[in-house]
Amino acid sequence: MRSPSTLARAALGAAILGLLVPRAGMAGDWHEGGRLVCSDCHTSHNSADGLPMRYDRSPGLSEHLLRAGDAVSLCFACHDGSNPRAPDVLAPVGYVAEPAAGLFPSRDGSGTGKGHRLLRSSPQQVPLGSGQMILSCASCHDTHGNGNYRNLRGRPGGGTGADLLVAVDQAKKADGANPADVYALENLAYRGGVNAWCVDCHDRAPADHAEHPISATIYGSTMASYATWLAVTGPRVPVENPTDPVVPSTDDRIACLTCHYGHGSTTSELRTPGGTTDSQVLCRECHVQ
Repeated sequence: MRSPSTLARAALGAAILGLLVPRAGMAGDWHEGGRLVCSDCHTSHNSADGLPMRYDRSPGLSEHLLRAGDAVSLCFACHDGSNPRAPDVLAPVGYVAEPAAGLFPSRDGSGTGKGHRLLRSSPQQVPLGSGQMILSCASCHDTHGNGNYRNLRGRPGGGTGADLLVAVDQAKKADGANPADVYALENLAYRGGVNAWCVDCHDRAPADHAEHPISATIYGSTMASYATWLAVTGPRVPVENPTDPVVPSTDDRIACLTCHYGHGSTTSELRTPGGTTDSQVLCRECHVQ
């Protein structure tokens, strides 16, 4: 029979393992089960055959036993285009003409692009928000997986109440090796929840966007032209479709992602349909010039 101290050590080990193991039963699109094992992100001793296991080859240990100096560096070890099985979020990217969430301009947040910038030091004021935060990949995504679209955190801004769920129909689901198919805009039909999720951080956005309201239906709008929206010949910007997944249709309504990328862009704060550098192309999808 094992001693109480042995049992206690075993219980502690099981508890730690439970925190580190990706929760396959709750997994979302990517980080789940055999597709992501603990050792992909964590190292107990940072040594394998006498060589460091950190992706930057540093011999030192890091916070949470990560295989990188910080969480952002760890994410970019796979998501910078070097791993063909992982979605690429760093500009430039070649496998999708216009990635659904856009692209971060640099891995260290020093780029001149627009949108979400990944910061590692002091808290920064949230644009159109009442709070401050240090932004990392883990600010928006649950690294161990959950049941939400793209493993999005339920309350990215730390708000109270039930988790904010984003509903998206995907014709092609993630299988751990098909980011080009899954991240293409034409693969996605946003059904709801996008605006509420963004507003958890950008809580001043609804009031400040009074002249360009989110959740407004394009059909019947006094500002937009539904005929213009129907006549779009290039890639359409994303909209929410609460009653059907068909685009265009009369339930198409404006979402934060209609005008803005989730990650960012190297050129503009606004979405650039089809990769154009002319920001007016975005406006002309709904408005008559």
